[in-house]
Amino acid sequence: MIKAVVGSGGKTTLIHQLAKQYRKAGKKVFVTTTTKMLIEEDTLLSSDADEIIMKLNHEGYVMAETPVGKKISPLSSETYEAVCQHADVVLIE
Repeated sequence: MIKAVVGSGGKTTLIHQLAKQYRKAGKKVFVTTTTKMLIEEDTLLSSDADEIIMKLNHEGYVMAETPVGKKISPLSSETYEAVCQHADVVLIE
């Protein structure tokens, strides 16, 4: 299942609430972005699909993005598609 959250306010808060709900239900959750945003504390700063998948499988949750200075930007389409194959739920900001 893929859910995209768009709008002008509350996106990050909603995504974290949804991720928590899905994790409680035992789902593996992958969170990512299609835009540049500030780096959050729990973000895996990697564009390596294997590293992201390993964290997703081990912890059941991963928020992963490509670092660009003090912000993060989208993963490559290849990395995104590879990780999606291992997630039950994908949440995109």
